[in-house]
Amino acid sequence: MRAEFTLPTVADESTYPFWDCTDVRAATPITRFANWINRDARLPFKIYKESDGVASEQYLLPLEYERFRDIYIFGGRQQVPGRPVNYSVTDDEQLIFGPTPDDVYIVTGHYQRGPQVLTLDADEPDFPLRFHDLIVYYAMERYATNSVAPEMLARGALEGGRLLRALEQNQLPQIRLGRPLV
Repeated sequence: MRAEFTLPTVADESTYPFWDCTDVRAATPITRFANWINRDARLPFKIYKESDGVASEQYLLPLEYERFRDIYIFGGRQQVPGRPVNYSVTDDEQLIFGPTPDDVYIVTGHYQRGPQVLTLDADEPDFPLRFHDLIVYYAMERYATNSVAPEMLARGALEGGRLLRALEQNQLPQIRLGRPLV
């Protein structure tokens, strides 16, 4: 459900809703948005000035919104545009950059997609093909609980559980040890 996005900023505009961003893989505006992945050190937001190209790329540092507001949206500081070095997420899930961009910059980062609705027979789930049977096992469990079919419930739970653990192992980030506290 993680996906990469790109966002071209506009001079003198600091706040951007998710639909202003483009899903890199789909090459379309984001439509299935759940939340920004902005606290994972392995997936940092990056920025570069469009006219300078990726050679000018730098990391954007996240700030809690209250801290961001105190630094960038207070008094005369909100009038001073420049190259953004920080970003935050507003209460309504918009990205906000500080200082306000003074030019066109390209921001890249990651977000989590929202649920996929499968409506047509031809619709395919987003996750890898080898895990598509999970939908069948889940349907078996739902049917079994409504029809009092314990053998079907047991099979769906057993087989589906195995497949779900394999999907989680395949898709979730690896657990890593932190750095020493010294």
